[in-house]
Parts: sequence; structure tokens; C-alpha cells
Amino acid sequence: MWLSDRLHIRMYGRPILNDIYFAMKFGLVPSNIKDLIEASEFLSEEELFYRNTYLELIDQKQRYYKSIEKADAQVFSQSDRDCIKTITEHFVKKNHSNYQKFLINTQNGQSLKTP
Repeated sequence: MWLSDRLHIRMYGRPILNDIYFAMKFGLVPSNIKDLIEASEFLSEEELFYRNTYLELIDQKQRYYKSIEKADAQVFSQSDRDCIKTITEHFVKKNHSNYQKFLINTQNGQSLKTP
């Protein structure tokens, strides 16, 4: 999600999530997602309900979760969805050299093309 946020900021001047990210062992995690997964004391009753209704714990030790319901993409704007799709197509299940090229290119003022 961090890459999608970064691309969206670069192209449209605003983030998708408007959140801060924590550096974790396996990558950056939006703080609100971290709070949901950990059932943080900061969560409201509505957020706890959402967590318990839509997320299922798969592996306690590894903290693997899955979504019980299909994601509602309509909560995102078209530009949000375009950036998420672009990042997914470029990086999901691909090697890290694509990621490194992305970081270098965006730092040099270039960007990925969105749909």
C-alpha cells in the first residue's frame, strides 16, 4: 500500500490512505491497519466490530489474516484504484529489482504509467 500511496502522491498530490507507516520486519504497514490487526486499545467500537466481522486470523504465530468479505473498491476514487492496480501489476509476485527500479525512477522524477 505504501507504494500505491507514494505513486498517488507523485501523480495527484495526495495520498490514498492519509495514514502514517510503521517500518516492520516484512515491510511498511499503515498505522491504522496495524491497530486493527493488534486490536489496539485506540480502536473505537465501530473499528473493533469491523475487525471482528471482516478479518479472520489464519496463523497466530505469524500473524496472518485474511479478509472474510470481498473488498469494496468503491470506497476508493478512480485515481486511487488506478495507482493500486499499477503497483499490483508491477510488483506483486515479482522480484525486488522491479521495486528498486521504481524507487530510483520516482526519485529521478519519472513515474509508472497508470491505466
